[in-house]
Amino acid sequence: MTIRTALAAATLALIAGTAHAQDIAGWYNGVVADQNAMMNGVLGNIVSANAADPYVQQLYIQQVNAGLFYGSLEEFAYKYAATGGMSQAGYNNLMASRNEVWGQMQTQNQGFMAAPQVYQDAYGNWVQGYANNQGQMATLWGGY
Repeated sequence: MTIRTALAAATLALIAGTAHAQDIAGWYNGVVADQNAMMNGVLGNIVSANAADPYVQQLYIQQVNAGLFYGSLEEFAYKYAATGGMSQAGYNNLMASRNEVWGQMQTQNQGFMAAPQVYQDAYGNWVQGYANNQGQMATLWGGY
């Protein structure tokens, strides 16, 4: 196999791999969109059921009158669901989840910010490797 043939084969493999990765990404994005739609539908049903619950309505009025809540009934119904019925354990779970998501976002942002340096290092290593190979070839071939 000549170098030209090997390069052509490697290029075709790279193109095929990229197309395959795009197909997988498209499929995955569709799955995520479907899941989000389903979860938003379920959440909407929960919020609607809570907003229609006389107990939740009464609790909402008490919280608004006490100055503890300033949003709409629907926002309160969401809060009621998110906190497990306004329980302390529910608040703790909600805060733990928010803190976990915040930590994951911070880690992702740090990785995103570090990506240009990682690319620069990889490119520098590739260039240095190429230069090293050229030097070795020159030595092997006696300077030709």
